[in-house]
Amino acid sequence: MSAYDAIVVGAGHNGLTAAAYLAKAGHHVLVLERRPIVGGACVTEEIHPGFRISRASYALGLLRPEVIHDLHLKEFGLEFLFMDPIRFTPFPDGKYMFVYHQTSRMKKEISRFSIRDANSYADYLAFWQRYRKLTEPFLLNPDASLADLAESCKNADDQQVLKRVFFGSLRDLADDFFESDYVKATLCAQGVVGTYAGPSTPGTAYVLAHHLVCQLDRERDVWGYAKGGMGSVTRTMRIAAEHFGAEIRTDSEVQEILLKKNRVAGVKLKDGKEIQSRIVLSNADPKRTLLSLIKSGSFSSSFVRQVRSLKTESAVVKINCADLVYSFLLN
Repeated sequence: MSAYDAIVVGAGHNGLTAAAYLAKAGHHVLVLERRPIVGGACVTEEIHPGFRISRASYALGLLRPEVIHDLHLKEFGLEFLFMDPIRFTPFPDGKYMFVYHQTSRMKKEISRFSIRDANSYADYLAFWQRYRKLTEPFLLNPDASLADLAESCKNADDQQVLKRVFFGSLRDLADDFFESDYVKATLCAQGVVGTYAGPSTPGTAYVLAHHLVCQLDRERDVWGYAKGGMGSVTRTMRIAAEHFGAEIRTDSEVQEILLKKNRVAGVKLKDGKEIQSRIVLSNADPKRTLLSLIKSGSFSSSFVRQVRSLKTESAVVKINCADLVYSFLLN
């Protein structure tokens, strides 16, 4: 049996990033991916002759600039284009609103619906900048807890910002700054993206924060598109990982994470082959990792119950449209 310092199960963007950092640190790393391509949910594939799309993730903004720099992703070919406008919201009555990156342009857009809200927009931005200042130092810090964040607050106002974001609802936050439902819906709708929750559900303010604290290179508060589709992100991550010495195998499905005396010992592939490693990192979701890849009986019944109760359903539908007539003319 072959032996590695670390095995990464799954070649999604998180798995590839972990493999690249481990390899860069001098560790002998193996990445195992069940599909014939890397990328996980961050892929670009041809679904019809001549039509390549980003099948799952489609926008770039939460890939930290430190990761891009450390792994030399731009040198390995990563390119991106900024979104502006960032978003478009149509309303049933025929009205609509754009979201722009430029503050002056956004205030002008908001003023079409409410002068008061346009004047409040600067306060809204200041609130999120304060939140960013409090939380950004912890983004790449392992095991940061709410207690750690609370201790970093210098005053009661800082604590109130965190309390409103982590425990408050999207509706309460929107009502604090704006009066127009059009403005609230446009600026705050992302607080219910990807979760079965309504705008009054506590915690949805944090979902919004997750979408707002974005950055591309040196530009803050922006989203962008990866040139060539999201698959180009994981393509450059693969190049980086292999450049630093990681080994990546596709068409290699992991059937089981092996344990020996309650410690990780390696993995067993679907074809029956076993590979030793003292560390195994899983890029699969928690339920698949802890309930399927590890044999039952390895954890307490209470822990298994907690994992089973994790809510992983999504309320997001993405539709890709293409001009087929134009395509046929080109051909």
